[in-house]
Amino acid sequence: MARGIERRKIFRDDEDYKRFLDFLEKFSLRHNVWIYAYALLPSHFHVLVGTPDANLSAFMHALKSSYVNYFNIRTHRAGRLFQDRFRAHVVEKETYLLELHRHVHLNPVRAGLVKRPEKWKWSSYAEFICPRSREHGSAEGREGNLQKQETWKGDRQPLLNI
Repeated sequence: MARGIERRKIFRDDEDYKRFLDFLEKFSLRHNVWIYAYALLPSHFHVLVGTPDANLSAFMHALKSSYVNYFNIRTHRAGRLFQDRFRAHVVEKETYLLELHRHVHLNPVRAGLVKRPEKWKWSSYAEFICPRSREHGSAEGREGNLQKQETWKGDRQPLLNI
């Protein structure tokens, strides 16, 4: 999870959300990071990932710094956008993984942005329940790194909730 400074918005419109997802796809492929779930909210984002190469910090640095550069240029600002580095938790049990999927996908509901998780187009919920159902673009290219929950096995590298 990463939050905007002073809980300010880090996504101002659809173009910002789309650009962030482009960066998420690009750097997950470049760093061999599996995206299990995500939710982008106006002031923060959650990403549930698997890191078989144990390179979470490099992935997050590339993702966040690229987005900050884009955002700062687009909004004619300078400086930091995110409050902290990022928060991560190691996930070693499948039951905790399922709990985190629920947490990530229900975050827009709990924030009062929508009444049902499938109504929030900036999360992986639609892809999770029906692959290739995204309104903002095809799942082509992301399907290799967007992993469904049932593919997780306890013998893999631990997952991380960001």
